[in-house]
Amino acid sequence: MDPAKKSIWTKRLKILVFIQACSSCLTPGLFLITGILGAQFAPDPKWSTLPMAFLVLGVATGGSIASHAMQVLGRTRGHQTGFSLGLMGIIICASSLYWPQFFLYCFANFFLGISVAFSQQIRFTAAEETLDRKGEVHSIILAATLFSAFLGPGAAVVGRSVVSTEFLGSLGLLSLFIVAALVGTFLLPDTNLNVSTSSDVLKTSVTNKSYSRLEIIKNRSFWKGALPAMVAFATMSLIMSATPIQMHHIDHFSHADTTLAIQSHIFSMYFPSLFSGYLVRRWRIKDIVALGVLIFLASLLLGLIGHQFFNFLVSMILLGVAWNFLFLAGSTYISTRFTGPDRFVVQGTNDTFVFGTQAIASGVAGPLVLWLGWEWMMLAPIPLLLFLVYFHFKVQD
Repeated sequence: MDPAKKSIWTKRLKILVFIQACSSCLTPGLFLITGILGAQFAPDPKWSTLPMAFLVLGVATGGSIASHAMQVLGRTRGHQTGFSLGLMGIIICASSLYWPQFFLYCFANFFLGISVAFSQQIRFTAAEETLDRKGEVHSIILAATLFSAFLGPGAAVVGRSVVSTEFLGSLGLLSLFIVAALVGTFLLPDTNLNVSTSSDVLKTSVTNKSYSRLEIIKNRSFWKGALPAMVAFATMSLIMSATPIQMHHIDHFSHADTTLAIQSHIFSMYFPSLFSGYLVRRWRIKDIVALGVLIFLASLLLGLIGHQFFNFLVSMILLGVAWNFLFLAGSTYISTRFTGPDRFVVQGTNDTFVFGTQAIASGVAGPLVLWLGWEWMMLAPIPLLLFLVYFHFKVQD
């Protein structure tokens, strides 16, 4: 890359990091608001987690919508569309709180989930601008999400009582992050970099073949990228969603202890991105997958052998680190293996499967921990993790 193009690429990456840091504040802020409002807002307590489920379902549904918009409108306009949808979603969400309407609140969360799906494309937008540093770029974008663990919930807490309607001020503060991200898209420089060249990391290329969605699903190369992220989200969401129930309601840990465990988990999901990009550049994708699986198994073992606070805390931290490695490995493989015109439909299909898996795991976590017990929850993901290692080491593209 010549110096002029490198300068443009560097500026573009810095702006995308800023956009990622701002836009990623929305989801944790909404999770905190919904977690508090759910039980008191829902007409029946059993529906208290419905808004959160609609949010995740919106992300899964929006994966293909976002990637198609990126293909038709271009990356920059696609992201501008996504953030505009986010602002509209916040207006609907605020309306549902001001004139209390629970099911309108659920719809608003689904709408916001679609906007979040557009934000998930930032990692692919950044990575397609380079041919030999895709893993590092994915890692940098994930590291920018570290800010969301503090700023998103912080905005929700600060704005909770600013106006008479609870959390209306919180939505106003969260909208400022979306506005900042939207402004950032107008500062992105145009690039003319060739992103359709075969990868230097993978010796084979599928960039010149036209794939339908059905052909993509049948393609082993697609599953080499999709499965690590799917298994990561399935395992992480299943255990993380069940942990507050087990800690607070069953083992009777304090709210503060439970919150600390979850916050530590969220921080550990993104902190490894400060160095995991280096590992992806130096190691093979399958080695990163194996490392992630080993850390997942260590997390499950700690949760299995004891119910002390130390077990929960360290297990949650390891759960986040393992998720980071597998999600990074999967995203890097997808952006490295599919670099041609079909990258949009591949990325959209990938995100639909990944976040659809997250929606299912989050939805079943509560009933499963109550019906099966904590120990069985720790054992349930192990077959998936072992299959993932087998698939990456034994199945050829």
